[in-house]
Amino acid sequence: MNGGTALRTVHVLAALAVGGLLAIPAGWLLAILALLPFFLGLFFSLVVGLLLGAVVYRLARPAAPLGSWVAVVLGGVVFLAAWTTGLACEYFNTRGYDLPWYSAGSWRWVPVDGDATRVVRGHLRHRSLTVAERELLRTRTRQAFARQLAVRYPPGGFVGFLRWSAARQGALEVPRVFGAAPVLLDPKQRGASWLIRLVLSLILLGFAVLSQVLCLARERPPSGDDPPPRPEPGHPSTHSAEDFSERDA
Repeated sequence: MNGGTALRTVHVLAALAVGGLLAIPAGWLLAILALLPFFLGLFFSLVVGLLLGAVVYRLARPAAPLGSWVAVVLGGVVFLAAWTTGLACEYFNTRGYDLPWYSAGSWRWVPVDGDATRVVRGHLRHRSLTVAERELLRTRTRQAFARQLAVRYPPGGFVGFLRWSAARQGALEVPRVFGAAPVLLDPKQRGASWLIRLVLSLILLGFAVLSQVLCLARERPPSGDDPPPRPEPGHPSTHSAEDFSERDA
């Protein structure tokens, strides 16, 4: 591998790495915006895809022209990473998750409530909870949500969440913790509407990213070795010395 090929490989790998890293916050943002009513979140799939594609294009442009399959793989990995991250974030936004946070000179895990905890807490809005009670509420609702997914939509977890969202009906029972009757939990989008949004978001995100990255397969950046542009007919530089001498005579 010569120096030029190695440098081109570095540019492609850098574009892949940066695009993959940016796909994580992009997917988290799409998971939140996807729940806008009337499929308005699909617009942001297009916008976020264009931004990701622009970053990948800019970083990989010095390596152009790329092979068609290299450009497809480069763009495909980035937009699929963002799309899959968005689905995973939807799952964690429902179940709840712990976020690493740095404070007081050390790292610690800060719990973030999901839809399961917020639904139960909404039924207890007139009751003030202590720190220990909030932790108990959070722990029991997460465990109950995970257990319900595993039983009714095996194997549970992320795959179970996808099956639950795709189902037309089937609310999960989450314990009220400080009350007798359970609370019913439904996904914010489910059934046909969720599947339609899922497919359209994949198409729009993939189109937005690939529409820019595929340009790398046919673009050649300017370099010092390129021949100078040919002058247009009629330009003074196209006339020879004999033309000028005949005109002067």
